[in-house]
Amino acid sequence: MTSEYDKLSFEDLENYIEEISSGYRIAKIKDSSGKEHIYIFKHPSVDVRRRSQIVYDSFFNEAKEMGLSTIAEMEDIVKKRGIFTEEDEEAIKRLEDKVYAQQQVLRKTFRVQANRDRLVKIISDLKTEIRQVSNKKEKMLQLTCEAKAAERRTLCLLVECVYNFDTIERVWKRPNDFEEAVLEDDAVKFNLLIGFVNFMNGIQVSMLRQIARSSQWRLRYIISKKVNVDLFGVPVKDFSCDQLSLMQWSDYYASIYEMLSEDRPPDSIIEDDVALDAYMEEYFSERSREDTVRRGSGKKKPGKVKSAYDHDEVIITKSNPLHKDIEYSKVPKKVKSSESTEVTERQVQERDKLNKRRIGSPPPVE
Repeated sequence: MTSEYDKLSFEDLENYIEEISSGYRIAKIKDSSGKEHIYIFKHPSVDVRRRSQIVYDSFFNEAKEMGLSTIAEMEDIVKKRGIFTEEDEEAIKRLEDKVYAQQQVLRKTFRVQANRDRLVKIISDLKTEIRQVSNKKEKMLQLTCEAKAAERRTLCLLVECVYNFDTIERVWKRPNDFEEAVLEDDAVKFNLLIGFVNFMNGIQVSMLRQIARSSQWRLRYIISKKVNVDLFGVPVKDFSCDQLSLMQWSDYYASIYEMLSEDRPPDSIIEDDVALDAYMEEYFSERSREDTVRRGSGKKKPGKVKSAYDHDEVIITKSNPLHKDIEYSKVPKKVKSSESTEVTERQVQERDKLNKRRIGSPPPVE
């Protein structure tokens, strides 16, 4: 197994499926004393997302006028001040190369679990080192025009998408209402913002993959395909990131379960994300090699290209300009039809007359 989510119970999976299908999450936000306050997070519609982009553009321009730097300008500043040096960039590049190399080994090592666990641990440690070096620059990038505009856009989405659990109505009408709101304590406001950001970022890919291959979801997915019903009850344009991702992974696993038995990987491989990716990569590589060999073996040797008239027998239709200039041999008294039955010359003539009638010619006068 490759994820902590692989241990989810039947009930937990059902809860996640219902959350994705409904497009909202029941969020329990704690205050400083540990008391829970319940809110509803809904995914924004495409109209809300477009309005939030207008907010982003407006605040980006305001931040620029106030003298804040863009990301590109801030990156130059941190280099000039020695906050993030070229040596740091080279260190990140070396670490990323190591991560890539270990991932390639991991993709090939999907049979021995102990070896895979060791490689996963190495990759995790390397990524931790990358984050530690990158944090030198990331802290400064939070002071850019893009970061400030993104914060305002998130606030705009929050007031549009957070609802009261009891009344099912929006808690705030404007961004300023949230900023000026006096909640139970500051911890509620902070935890509410963090919880909403996590909700908007979507469920982890490893979790979505487990849902897509679970029997609970596959049953829903197959039925929706057979009876042509909507899974989420909203237009495609309003699909959340989780709904889009789940459909993508559902198609992926459906194609695997539909493979021939001799090609389909065993269940132990299907349930392991990294092992399955390695298996499918090798499978498609092999198929590509076979197709290349097949196409190569079918190529004709170089030489003179023959035309249709170089063959022993040529069929010329009446629409061809050469039809009247070609001498034709007589129809044999007995001709073999395509169904390998014998027909007489008289039957051939009758058939020709019948064909003429079918295309609109008047019947001959007897």
